[in-house]
Amino acid sequence: PFWFPKKTGAPYKKLCIYWRFLESQALLHILELDPLQNPPPYEKLVGDLKGAYSSRINIQHRLVYEVIRKEKTVRILRM
Repeated sequence: PFWFPKKTGAPYKKLCIYWRFLESQALLHILELDPLQNPPPYEKLVGDLKGAYSSRINIQHRLVYEVIRKEKTVRILRM
């Protein structure tokens, strides 16, 4: 485990945000090529978000998107 004093905690938080950014960029690149590719695993959603898909960025964060086949586009609903 790491311990960061208050003065050095801010750069660590920025680094975590940057890693999350890189993970989300990699997932967006995969969605650009083939939104229904497996892996990474995705789930078809039900309820209010019926017709949308969800894929994990990491344990805490998900990417929710909708595939519009006629327009050949992917609409990001939540990140």
